[in-house]
Amino acid sequence: MYNSTQNIINSTTGTTSPVYINFSDLENGKYYLNATISDTAGNTNQTETREIILDTINPLLNITFPTNNSFSSITNLSINYTRSDATAGLSTCWYSNDTYTTNTTLADCNNITTVQWAEGQHNLTIWVNDTANNQDWFRITFTIDTTLPVPVFANPTTNSSNLSQNFIQANVSVTETNLNTINISLFNSTQNLINSTAGTTSPLYINFSDLENGKYYLNATVNDSANNKNYTETRTIYLDTVAPNLTINSPIATTYSVSTILFNATAIDFTTFVDSCWYTLNSGATNQTLSRAGTSNSYNFTQTSVADASYTARFYCNDTANNVNNTETKAFTIDTSVPVLGGGGPAPAVGAGGGAGVSKPSPKRIFNLNYNMYDTTISLKQVEFDLLKITNNGEISDDYIIEVKTIGNIISFENNKMSLEPGETKGAEFKISSPKEPGIYTGKIIVTNGISEREVLVTINVKTEKSLFDITLAIPESLKILLTGQNLISKIDLIQMGAKEKIDVTLRYVIKDFEGQTYLQESETIAVIDQKSYEKEFFTSELPPGQYVFGTELIHPDGVAVASTHFVVQEKGFKFGKDDILLTSLILVLILVSLIIFLSIRKYKRVGKMLGKRKTLN
Repeated sequence: MYNSTQNIINSTTGTTSPVYINFSDLENGKYYLNATISDTAGNTNQTETREIILDTINPLLNITFPTNNSFSSITNLSINYTRSDATAGLSTCWYSNDTYTTNTTLADCNNITTVQWAEGQHNLTIWVNDTANNQDWFRITFTIDTTLPVPVFANPTTNSSNLSQNFIQANVSVTETNLNTINISLFNSTQNLINSTAGTTSPLYINFSDLENGKYYLNATVNDSANNKNYTETRTIYLDTVAPNLTINSPIATTYSVSTILFNATAIDFTTFVDSCWYTLNSGATNQTLSRAGTSNSYNFTQTSVADASYTARFYCNDTANNVNNTETKAFTIDTSVPVLGGGGPAPAVGAGGGAGVSKPSPKRIFNLNYNMYDTTISLKQVEFDLLKITNNGEISDDYIIEVKTIGNIISFENNKMSLEPGETKGAEFKISSPKEPGIYTGKIIVTNGISEREVLVTINVKTEKSLFDITLAIPESLKILLTGQNLISKIDLIQMGAKEKIDVTLRYVIKDFEGQTYLQESETIAVIDQKSYEKEFFTSELPPGQYVFGTELIHPDGVAVASTHFVVQEKGFKFGKDDILLTSLILVLILVSLIIFLSIRKYKRVGKMLGKRKTLN
């Protein structure tokens, strides 16, 4: 008997046949066995040499991927394992899974690479034996999950709206069996992250408090244990606790000798938008709405037949967050009995239409909406619901009609008519149904009460349900209001959400107004690895004044991501329109009348002095 290095470790002899021996208590290893025989005449012969491996130790087996109790979204997941045997050598590997009714042999003990795993939990066992028939096994449990989690904003999450408050609430509820993390994020107007919170249970609530006035974006991201990710829509919220800046231009503190007066004010809101302006001559007993002059910041009304008396006009302006400036007043007097020389009295003031006299002013019929702009993102085949709130700020009951322009196939109201008492607020629920194709869709929701109307500018971004990219657009604050002739510049950020690998994507750029007209369409294809940020200039110098949406579609092999933002085009310089000409004419007439009166008084005084001197001489 020889060991693996062919050194003899034991032997025995005998003189009778057969000769038997049991070499016992041998260690694991390789051995060589043979026998030699000789007769009395000196003749010898040998048996063959047999190679024998003794092995009482099981092979080593370990499943290295996936780990036990892990999750994956890959249906053709490979199972990797290590296997070895130091002595006898491996013989066979095989596995069975789930019901364990069938064993499958693994050729050459290779990894498992050809199985398509169904959605759900799987049990897997791999066995291995060596040539001495020693056996080992390893078992794991893993879960295949390809279903995206479904996050939704639940009450009391703040809607996309203009609000007079300093907080934003978010409450995210998720439909998901294997929830991992919910992350709620709040961004400022430049889309920089200013606060976030994360949690592992649904629902997740946070109140972002003590916020400054401004524009905010709110969204949430959720991922499950298999790293499937999904997102809520991004809500645009304006916080505004400051009333509009209000300046009274007319009347001025003087005595008028005419009964027709132009009431004019300039109103500007630095956070949201001016909603409406009005004035009163009798401490609010009756109010008169001022009409906005086009897209300017000027609000006018010309009141005729104002009776002779002293008045204090109090002006009011509110913004879309319903902050009201009611601090501005102007005292003036009407006295049409003042003598006028030189060809008649001053010309009546003119402006934006006539009106009733002070004695019988029209009742105030104004209203507010909870939105002036509405932006949302939905996935294909998705349906969402939201609420348009109407508040009657007038003095009488009023009837309202809601109309949708250019996107009636996307937004629909079950009830587009309602009646409200003074001070009452009602909500009209509307449904948002995804169109068949991804893209950026624009339009308007118009609400009217017969004498005035309010518009909600609507942008619907439609993406595919699954997307490997996120995209954000940011227009510099200085370019959000363009003058005619200027070009638009936007920063574009592309973020890869899945595996960080080089992917060619197509970017489609579009500029639209809210009437359904498209002014610009461009596209380009670029390669993205992980993320990419760049600035791009667009030829917009030919755009007419108005409000526009700039949008981008990111198209990749697995889906489409979309983003959009809003900008305004204004005319260059000062627009000297009809109302400005009328106001300037009124001021010039008043100056001329004042000059005539002044000269007339001086003339009467001089005549009086001359008559006095004549009496003295006589």
